[in-house]
Amino acid sequence: MFPLLLMLLSGVAQALENGNGLRLQKMSEQVYAVVGPYGGRTPQNLGNNATFGFVVTDEGVVLIDSGGTYQGAEAIDRLIKQVTDKPVKYVLNSGGQDHRWLGNGYFKERGARVIASEAVVADQHKRLQDQMFMLGNQVGEKEIVGTEPVYADETFTDSMRFILGSTVFELQRVGPAHTPGDSLVWLPRKKIVFTGDVVFVGRIPGVLACQVPIDHRFSF
Repeated sequence: MFPLLLMLLSGVAQALENGNGLRLQKMSEQVYAVVGPYGGRTPQNLGNNATFGFVVTDEGVVLIDSGGTYQGAEAIDRLIKQVTDKPVKYVLNSGGQDHRWLGNGYFKERGARVIASEAVVADQHKRLQDQMFMLGNQVGEKEIVGTEPVYADETFTDSMRFILGSTVFELQRVGPAHTPGDSLVWLPRKKIVFTGDVVFVGRIPGVLACQVPIDHRFSF
């Protein structure tokens, strides 16, 4: 296992916080975590009850997960702008859950390209209607205005590597974990990994249907 600096660690000093409950934590030079509130989706947090992240490179910003709604994506972008005036060039969707991707449209409108695993995109298509229904109930119809499904411009099956500026990004699908296509984003030169929903710290994961057949010879 490569050395990990999990973006989900809560012991890193907070730098900034906005009115939507998002906390900005500097992980290393030019690498930041955006930590959402630990509770459920609400009108106040705009569906951003997860941990996101971004990396500032010489040629622009790479965002890991775009938020749960269009307005939630805008809230994340406001935090990014407190760090840099460089545009978001890429959005990486680490999973298929709503807060990992339903903010894609906001960043796509501003010129970003979206990357996700094929399994993530399949999961997004499969659960879209359920996710939109849930957001309407929990976040509110007013707060999800502008939220539309925007899928990846580029996909990968198991892994992908690219360079922006002088920063190397390696994407590795490890799902099914919390969702079928969950992927890690590894920065090999900085020894930092963005885990998405593969690792939970401070949050209780949902209990989902088993995706691996159970050997009924064993009793529990």
